[in-house]
Amino acid sequence: MATKKTTQTFAENLASIEQIVATLEDTGTSLEASMEEFQRGIQLVRVTQTELSAMEQKICELLIDENSTVS
Repeated sequence: MATKKTTQTFAENLASIEQIVATLEDTGTSLEASMEEFQRGIQLVRVTQTELSAMEQKICELLIDENSTVS
């Protein structure tokens, strides 16, 4: 049976990144666990940055459309 991968929301990704940072700041975390969390964090940051860039682009498009129809 195939597993279905769910996509986290932007806010959930940010919360996950914050949790990863807390884990990395914990001096009791092993080097191996820290490296795994760091890698997971980097992936989440990339996904979140891509999503944020897409949102910013959409906002710019909406503002341009708004300005061209208002004039």
